[in-house]
Amino acid sequence: MGMIDGKRAEATLRASDEYLPALVQNALDVITILEADGTIRYKSPGIERELGYTADELIGTSVFALIHPDDLARTQGLFTELLDRARENVLTELRCRHKDGSYRWLEVIGTNLLAYPSVDGIVVNSRDITERKAFEARLVHQAHHDPLTHLPNRALFLEELAATLSLPGREADALVALLLLDLDSFKLVNDTRGHAAGDELLVAVGRRLRGCLPCGTTLARLGGDEFAVLLKRVADPAEPARLAGRLIEALQPPFTVEGHEVFVTAAVGVVTRHPRRTAPGSLLRDADTALYKAKAVGPDSYAIYDPRLRAALLARVERKMALHGAAERGELRLHYQPKVELTTGRTVAVEALLRWEHPDQGLLHAAEFIQLAEETGLIVTLGRWALREACRQAREWTDVSAERPSLVCVNLSVRQLREAGLVAEVARALEDACLDPGRLELEITEGAVMQKVPAVRRALRDLRKLGVLLAIDDFGSGFSSLARLRGLPADTLKIDRAFVAPLRRDAASLVIVRAIVALAHDLGLMVAAEGVETAEQAAMLRAVGTDLGQGFYFAPPLPGEAITDFLARDARLPEGRGVETGTGTGELSVETAQHELSRGGRGRAP
Repeated sequence: MGMIDGKRAEATLRASDEYLPALVQNALDVITILEADGTIRYKSPGIERELGYTADELIGTSVFALIHPDDLARTQGLFTELLDRARENVLTELRCRHKDGSYRWLEVIGTNLLAYPSVDGIVVNSRDITERKAFEARLVHQAHHDPLTHLPNRALFLEELAATLSLPGREADALVALLLLDLDSFKLVNDTRGHAAGDELLVAVGRRLRGCLPCGTTLARLGGDEFAVLLKRVADPAEPARLAGRLIEALQPPFTVEGHEVFVTAAVGVVTRHPRRTAPGSLLRDADTALYKAKAVGPDSYAIYDPRLRAALLARVERKMALHGAAERGELRLHYQPKVELTTGRTVAVEALLRWEHPDQGLLHAAEFIQLAEETGLIVTLGRWALREACRQAREWTDVSAERPSLVCVNLSVRQLREAGLVAEVARALEDACLDPGRLELEITEGAVMQKVPAVRRALRDLRKLGVLLAIDDFGSGFSSLARLRGLPADTLKIDRAFVAPLRRDAASLVIVRAIVALAHDLGLMVAAEGVETAEQAAMLRAVGTDLGQGFYFAPPLPGEAITDFLARDARLPEGRGVETGTGTGELSVETAQHELSRGGRGRAP
């Protein structure tokens, strides 16, 4: 029995001697045994799969010779720590050199078994995690970079900005600068050519911006069509402004997008600060304030932050908030300005002009809040209120006198024209006021009428079918061709005040007005001139055949009660009176008007 047990034990031992090496050779982990000084005493055969070496090649060499230089100091520190901690494990990740010269990421667990005579060494288990690290790096890159342009995104930019502002050892006079750039015309490209074209343009813009930045400057895409530039050390305070100019110039040559030339314009906001007195959020906010100012100046502009800009922006934001609900709170008003028939002096129409009775700032003119309303979309609500109120007032006048004024004119914004329910809204306002459609004229800017947007063209056509009249406002202020007037759905042209103001001193303006009047009449359109402020202007406009005049020479915009009194007085004036001129006869030919221009003569106000 004893002999049998001895043979079994011997067989078991032999099996284990064969089995354990097989396990080690086929294990996923590589096993390494190190001397106390880091010399490799044993490497399992898996090392060839992991690093390309045979096990025998590394025996007797220092393990530290394989470690990546950037990981060496940390690894040596951990090894020293491990020597002092018997039977404890140390886990780390490091890079080791492959036989082909590249580096592989390894996950390593080291155990101090120097105290065990059967081992007498540091046992290291390692496995290749290169693919996992590459995947993690891709995830980190994706989390911190814009997937389209591959530039740093907002998150990474803010991290870098915070790190820049907190760098130790900065000189007291060191400066950091932040530039925000916004593309003015990107939305137009996106809307007309599609998102793929827009994406292609953004990539090209990023590439071009990168090409004109100094070394060490960070460029990021914050989102949409907004880019940011961080200058980490500014030696010359004028440098950020010069860079802003270069960025704008770099974008001026055309881009080729899907085989077509595309032009873009840009606005840049610039802020420069002492890092020690600046928080990242405040720097970004101030740059955004400067950008807002640059966009207000116009295309291809930059603005440098000034504390007064912040105060103005806050006031604008407060006004924007107050504008919400202004109609519901009963703060909106309509003032009316007469349109006078130049041959008779009779008031034949009034234009409704929106005013806002601000609870703290008093009566505000449209120029002080209409742009805000456009930006927020409130223009639709304000326009709806103005339309209904003007129709109601027109009906009230009609009940008193069926003759004057024959028309009430209301302005429509481009935003309103694009609203699907505009025509139904106009019809409802007329019906509720029991007002004949022919007594309502809608004034639309030249730019809006000339648009080729299907919704706008359809709205104009349907409004004409409804029976209301249409006027092209501010004619001559845009870039439309006079030839395009043919076929436009309009009844009246309103000559922009820019041509009326210089009539007395600029013969060319009179020639232009005469040409517009002649062409409009040939097309069957009435012609009105706005901004008439003197008797001379009225006389010259009448001389070239202008039908109607509007301006302070006749009357300023008046509130409801005052305009009602004005209309009552106007109705009692004798019919057939002319607009009195410097000749005293009420008649002025074109030749006489041009003679007046040449001699600088003045008329007398009636």
